[in-house]
Amino acid sequence: MANDLADLLPVSEVGRRLGLSAQRVRMLIDAGHLPAIRTSLGRLVAPADVEAFRRRRDAFGRYRVAAPDVKERSP
Repeated sequence: MANDLADLLPVSEVGRRLGLSAQRVRMLIDAGHLPAIRTSLGRLVAPADVEAFRRRRDAFGRYRVAAPDVKERSP
């Protein structure tokens, strides 16, 4: 992780760099696929971690993250 908070990226910028929505980035963080820290500014990610994630994704394909458990409703 970067030593200085000024070097870290907010979720919206991470999404822009990866071509993902901010919600998808949060899901990846929650699933442990993308390291982040929580601050009063929100979740922040080191640029090196974004690039490492991009390399893994490009090498192995898309990450599939299950949605939170939701009980299906009966018709």
